[in-house]
Amino acid sequence: MEEMENVDDYSKGNVFDYDVDYFESSNFYFIFDDDDLIGMGEVRHNLKPLGNKTIGHIACGIRPSKRKQGYALKATEAMLEKLKEDGVKEAVVCHYSENQISPKIIEKLDFKYRNSMISKVSNKEIKCYTKKL
Repeated sequence: MEEMENVDDYSKGNVFDYDVDYFESSNFYFIFDDDDLIGMGEVRHNLKPLGNKTIGHIACGIRPSKRKQGYALKATEAMLEKLKEDGVKEAVVCHYSENQISPKIIEKLDFKYRNSMISKVSNKEIKCYTKKL
């Protein structure tokens, strides 16, 4: 059975500040194919305990019309390389359990399951994985 944790102690109700509670800084990246905007990515630096438990180092969003074409995998690989260049030794990625795309990418990139928890903010299950860089 999966380990479950409730993150009530971290949520401060429904009000939170990403820069204070989750990580110290982040970089956003626009993902293009030639002049066509495909999506966006975010690399979060210096995760704080709540960020390590709930959102991880990387976020990636691909336009629905461009999904299932390998863009999210390539973008995630590039963001992992950026984390490695920045000295991060172990990457953390998290996703809501109903997300059907992220687990496929996580598996392809050889992440290892760490734990699951229920978010007080969304009341949804979050699954977290790690990978040595």
